Amino acid sequence: MKKKLIFILLPLLLLGGGGAGAWFFLFNKPAVADKAAEAKKEPEKPAPEAVFVDVGEIIVPVYNRDGKDNFMIARLQLQISDVMPADKVRYMLPRLRDAFIGTLGTMAGRGELGDDSQRNATIKHALQLASDRILGVNVVSDVLIQRAWQQPM
Repeated sequence: MKKKLIFILLPLLLLGGGGAGAWFFLFNKPAVADKAAEAKKEPEKPAPEAVFVDVGEIIVPVYNRDGKDNFMIARLQLQISDVMPADKVRYMLPRLRDAFIGTLGTMAGRGELGDDSQRNATIKHALQLASDRILGVNVVSDVLIQRAWQQPM
């Protein structure tokens, strides 16, 4: 009888101790000293305003297998971080446009510029990689596609 009682109480005690330990480490409120340290922190600086650089329209021929060839036209803007000034990004725009045209041309050759729902996300990712290659990582925080469409040749 005592052995059965031990086999029942021992797991209950272990579960209770584990629950108490989890509560102590996960849900315990910070001490008063932590609150005082938080109060002494300097106020956070406001986030810098977003800076946008207009790339303009990029035009790429899209040759389809069915013979219905199109031009893909994308109007782009870059949201840049404070790593590089906007003037320097504007100075590098000819190289960026060249990289964007090459990237979109390669995508068109592979048939990745179709009308599927993931087209814009694929384009944004590819252009982000191209801008990282030209300007450096973390200069362009986002590639904004203002408008993208295809029209017959």
